[in-house]
Amino acid sequence: MKTYLKTANTVLIVDEYPLFRKSLKSLLGKVSGYEVIDEAESGSEGFKKAIKHKPDLIIMDISLPDMSGIHFINRLKDSKINSRIIIVSLHSDAVYISEAFKYGVSGYFSKLSDLGLLVNDLKVSKRVQGHGRQYYLSGSHFRPSV
Repeated sequence: MKTYLKTANTVLIVDEYPLFRKSLKSLLGKVSGYEVIDEAESGSEGFKKAIKHKPDLIIMDISLPDMSGIHFINRLKDSKINSRIIIVSLHSDAVYISEAFKYGVSGYFSKLSDLGLLVNDLKVSKRVQGHGRQYYLSGSHFRPSV
């Protein structure tokens, strides 16, 4: 049996909009150290794929067609899936953001901002991964907290 050295963080994208998923997948394809392994358009589909793949990172919307992002996160925790989660959403209200961090997300990013900023922040977060850092919304994207 061959053993392979893992060279990339695996990513699952969960968002109801195909164009958004495709754009994000394309951008992440240009980032060394990240590999999009699958995508899903609903919470239930995303949950099944998270169980199947156990990705290192899940990038998802907080509003999914069949469940809230918070419900999705709770189901993952109950299933002992330890993926980092980054929310990418149109909702930039402090209530959504604080609720997401309360449930342990690693970042919150606005869909109204440049997705290139998300990619740049992922490069930084990869370098500090494992140091227990949290991220917060700063303007339109997340930054490491002090």
